[in-house]
Amino acid sequence: MDFFASPNARAVGQCIYCGCSSGKLSREHVVPYGLNGPWVLLGASCAPCAQITAEFERTVLQELWPMARHILGLQTRRKKDLKQPWPIVVERGNRQEEVFVAPDRCPLYLPSPRLRSLRDLSTSSDPDPMLEFRHIAGPTLQQIGPAYDAEFAGARLRYRPHDFRRLLAKVGVCAVVYALGLDPLSGSSLPAAIVDETSTFDHIVGAWTGEPVNPSGGGLHEMRVKTTGCDLHVIVRLFAQFGAPEYHVDLGAANPAFVDSEKWPFRA
Repeated sequence: MDFFASPNARAVGQCIYCGCSSGKLSREHVVPYGLNGPWVLLGASCAPCAQITAEFERTVLQELWPMARHILGLQTRRKKDLKQPWPIVVERGNRQEEVFVAPDRCPLYLPSPRLRSLRDLSTSSDPDPMLEFRHIAGPTLQQIGPAYDAEFAGARLRYRPHDFRRLLAKVGVCAVVYALGLDPLSGSSLPAAIVDETSTFDHIVGAWTGEPVNPSGGGLHEMRVKTTGCDLHVIVRLFAQFGAPEYHVDLGAANPAFVDSEKWPFRA
């Protein structure tokens, strides 16, 4: 069974990570604000937890997808940067330098981390493959090079697998709260793990290798909550509009009391 989350907002009234219900609670974007995520939890994050999630989200957005966000004109709180030229690295001889290209003439590539499936991770300690790149729009990097008398053209980015998995785990937790409320995760250690710097997420976040769950070519991002028995899974496709891969967040068993209640929507 599965549950599709349509874009809207849901009021929560306590921090979904630490459980705090006093003090000012801010909104939490299921998919980060800087990626134009349409799903919002209201009154869902205390100030300390909001600062932690904002930091690792900012790291991923600024290091992995800076070009995609800039060229696509995704939301930013730094509005003055929207129409600024973008730096492209070119190499002439043995020397590298940056040239600045207007957004409408800049090559747009979408990097997508290639994760191993959770099944593969349980049977092998081999590292993940790294990144795959999709050319979305504009000239290719091969076309840019000759325009600047360069033998090579590229762009700088950085991929931190731990932060990327942490972001997907956070999306998974927020997706369940958005779709079903807090009760399914009552007793789960995962929400608190999101804001714990020592946590790892290799065992719960991987590639989705089943039949496609979220449509490609529809909305910018898609997500769906699924169950196998009482276990909760979230299948996430960031940049679904451009055919990016699906990821799997395994949240484990839902709270038994919630499963036995009339609120559990996955009854046959």
